[in-house]
Amino acid sequence: MEEKTIENIQIGDPEQETTLEERVDKLTGDFFGRGKKAELHKGDPDYWKTYGSSIEDYDKSFRAVLEGGHIVDLVRDSNEPVVVDLMSSTEAIASLFGQLSQSNKLGIAVSSEDDRLPDKKRRDDQMGIKHVPGDLSQPASWKTLKETLGGRKANLILERGGMGVQSLPFNENFYGYVFNRLWEIVSEDGGTILIQGSTTHALEQTGIRVKEWVDLLKSNGVDVVLDVGEDDFGFDYTTLKIVKTPESPKKLPLLR
Repeated sequence: MEEKTIENIQIGDPEQETTLEERVDKLTGDFFGRGKKAELHKGDPDYWKTYGSSIEDYDKSFRAVLEGGHIVDLVRDSNEPVVVDLMSSTEAIASLFGQLSQSNKLGIAVSSEDDRLPDKKRRDDQMGIKHVPGDLSQPASWKTLKETLGGRKANLILERGGMGVQSLPFNENFYGYVFNRLWEIVSEDGGTILIQGSTTHALEQTGIRVKEWVDLLKSNGVDVVLDVGEDDFGFDYTTLKIVKTPESPKKLPLLR
């Protein structure tokens, strides 16, 4: 019996094409279903209330893994800071860059739509901030992100999608893919990844064993901090801080 994979779904076969979305849905952990749910809530300030917030709000969400520090401290000493913010507008990066005196900063916000007004675009141009339209599940989006980096590595990568993380596939292959793409673009000179995800309980119900993976990372010499709990905004999430150094493995080890 042929193994079920996304690649085995044939577009053009009328019998399969009518159920293409449903079959991909099952293989990727309800990706389309979650995406539709997020789309239905588009414009709902309570559902997306983390979108467009300040870097101080990010501090509150990542307080436990920052261990008493602040996000600005992670890039304050970088000569030419590069910051990437996933599933976000440009607001958090602008808030962060307003606290930094360095020149030649580069900020990249990745989200599905660019909803900036002209004055925000002018501000971002002056501050070295770009918006990349993208979907983390699409290889083309990662290619565009790397091209926008222009060969530079990120000193800081953020993801604080709030309820938006519910639109992502609950699939271990997807998360493995995303984390290794992030690992490729983060600087080995103390580059930091701050990630907010669903609860470990929700992830583990779909086979994503977060705590075991964190233990595996630590056993391979990766500097990682995990926190599970409710943030200051009432969201129950898993938060991760991962730091890359010259001694870190070239690829992040994954559970088998």
